[in-house]
Amino acid sequence: MGTRQEAPVRELLRLFDEGDFVGNMDRLLAQFAEDATYQMSVPGREALRGRELIATELARQAGDYSDCVCEILTVVSDDRHVVTERIDHVTMLHDGTRVSNPLLAIFEVNDDGLIVAWREYWDALSLSHRMGVDPGTMLGLMGLETA
Repeated sequence: MGTRQEAPVRELLRLFDEGDFVGNMDRLLAQFAEDATYQMSVPGREALRGRELIATELARQAGDYSDCVCEILTVVSDDRHVVTERIDHVTMLHDGTRVSNPLLAIFEVNDDGLIVAWREYWDALSLSHRMGVDPGTMLGLMGLETA
């Protein structure tokens, strides 16, 4: 149950794995409803609404890393939700460090097979240690203002 709902999520993650997801932005955004929301780090970031803001955020992230590989560990789905447990592996552009980030993502998919919500849950402090950056720098990499 949910195989149809998994299709746009799996395509989204496949496009990230292709390396230059910014070059695939049109195909990537086609997986989303026009008014979809994306919350990069719950609860650290507010949800962004709309394809344009999602594209802006993903392009911002592309300035931080390359060589993304989304290692899917578990997928659970029903007639509305797709939950992925995965490890995202990226190379940080500021120093070339290969970083792995375990996370849980919850996607909501509408009847048209488009993603209407995408929320990611991960531990920013733990990730900052794996990246070798202080928490203040991590906030900047997440697109958050530092005090």
